[in-house]
Amino acid sequence: ELETEELQAVARCQAVARGWLVRRGAALAWARTRKKVAARRAAARRWETHRRGVKATADTERQLLGVWMASTREVNNAAAAISEEVRRFEASWARHVKRAQQVALAAPMPRNWVPQMDPVTTRPTFLNVRTGELHTLHPNLHKVQPQLEQQRNAAEQSLQQRLLRLRTYAVGVREAAAAQQEGLYAKLKSTREAAARLG
Repeated sequence: ELETEELQAVARCQAVARGWLVRRGAALAWARTRKKVAARRAAARRWETHRRGVKATADTERQLLGVWMASTREVNNAAAAISEEVRRFEASWARHVKRAQQVALAAPMPRNWVPQMDPVTTRPTFLNVRTGELHTLHPNLHKVQPQLEQQRNAAEQSLQQRLLRLRTYAVGVREAAAAQQEGLYAKLKSTREAAARLG
């Protein structure tokens, strides 16, 4: 009879333990479910706060992007205008020098100058038979050279003034864009902070 009572006691203990495990398992499952639901709700709240912040700042961000794009376009246009000015100047100067040289070479050679061939380099040189001067440059071009240098200096000064105006314009555009962007960044920050307080 003792064995029967022991068996019954063991059976009761096992039943209690099985029930406790089942109850404990259910409690753990509910705790996990509650934790997952809380995490999903927190993620939904964070997303809603983020969405509200994005919605509140979308116009300001669009303005900021527009200012940046417009200023970049203007600065790039100014840089292109600078390089175009330099290219046009160099092409125009080359044409001017070529014309001046053609005019100088078309004129008759001055008296006392004789073309010679350099025996070492086999290049043409010009000898003044009266003074003994020897030039590698044609005498007429030799006279024109100082005038061309003066004209080049004057033309370069004019070019530098035009380029300075373009560079000043580009700097002004950058500064104005920076000031406008600074104001928009401040507006963006305050709008985000206000949206975060509401969330």
